[in-house]
Amino acid sequence: MGNRLSPEAWGWKKCDEILVPVATILTVAPEELLHISCACKCGCGARCFCRTAGLACSMMCVHCRGRICYHDIEGCKSYAFSPCAHHIESEIPACVGSGPTPSCIRQCDEGSSLTYDSDLTFGETAYHINEDEKQIRMEIMTHGPVEAGFTVYEDFLSYKSGVYQHIIGEELGGHAIKILGWGIEDNIPYWLVANSWNSEWGENGYFKILRGQNHVGIESDIVAGLPKL
Repeated sequence: MGNRLSPEAWGWKKCDEILVPVATILTVAPEELLHISCACKCGCGARCFCRTAGLACSMMCVHCRGRICYHDIEGCKSYAFSPCAHHIESEIPACVGSGPTPSCIRQCDEGSSLTYDSDLTFGETAYHINEDEKQIRMEIMTHGPVEAGFTVYEDFLSYKSGVYQHIIGEELGGHAIKILGWGIEDNIPYWLVANSWNSEWGENGYFKILRGQNHVGIESDIVAGLPKL
């Protein structure tokens, strides 16, 4: 791998001291992902886990900066799900249960200059990355952010800043997030991660987590992919 992994810190764009993805990354329509998973002819039922729609947005919409893209006008259709507060005190309502699922309307919003079919983008391939810190960094440098899963414990909910390391609390379950960079803070190597709990949680919707030790499983289930261009 030579010197390609020499940077001590890496991300796609630095804005207001936060590393964020570059704006040239294709915007994926999160509601379309629900339509793919849940047959349009019958809508999206309970088995389709529609409550994860917010996660799809912050994972894939480059304008989210870690929050829900409510009424985002980028692209063919605006995002219909309103933001809610996860594990914090906020002026926006708390996240409670699941909301109604939008109808599968295969046309752009009124006034859009785009057409539904022409605005769609597709994935070319998806693949797993080995549990190898250098290989994960290489993938991020070469192709962009990757998706990962990890085990959430109670102390993660109250994260504010710094490099998260699990210390205390019960296991709550699994969580999917997006790793988009890395760095070193106070001599502790970390991954820079976009969460899906809106921009008021953590560091403007992002968090840092210990890198290189598969901490809480963060490096054991890495998935990446390439778009069809």
